[in-house]
Amino acid sequence: MNTPSDAELLAKWREEPAPLLPLLHEFHERDGYLSEDALRAISDDLRIPIADLFGTVTFYHHFSRKPGGLAHARVCTGPVCALLGANELLAGLPHAHAMPCPGRCDEPIPGLDRDRVLCGTTVAELASRPSPL
Repeated sequence: MNTPSDAELLAKWREEPAPLLPLLHEFHERDGYLSEDALRAISDDLRIPIADLFGTVTFYHHFSRKPGGLAHARVCTGPVCALLGANELLAGLPHAHAMPCPGRCDEPIPGLDRDRVLCGTTVAELASRPSPL
C-alpha cells in the first residue's frame, strides 16, 4: 500500500463541505504527528491562516505536533487541572507529555495512555482509576 502524498490527501478533501478536521486526521494518521510542513500545506491549500490552523490543532488533544507524541502518556494541563495539581502529576510521570484540555472535567486531571483514559490527582490514583466513560 502506497503512502499518499500531501497533494493526494489535499485533493481528496478539498471539495468536501468541512474538510479541515478529517484532513488533519489523515495527515496525522499518515505521519504520526502534524509537522509544520503539513500544516503549511493544509493552510495554503484550504486558504486558512496558519495562526487559525495552529489554534485548531493545539485545541484538540487528538493531535500531536511532535513525532510519537500520542504514543506517550499525556496529562491535561488546562486551567482547571493545573489548579488541581496537573503539573505535579506530570512531573511524577517521566515519559508523559502535557496535553490541551480533553473536555473530561467530570473527574480531576484526566490522563490518556494511548486509548485508555485515566483520572486522578496523584500517580497512584491515575494508575488505578480508569474513567467510567
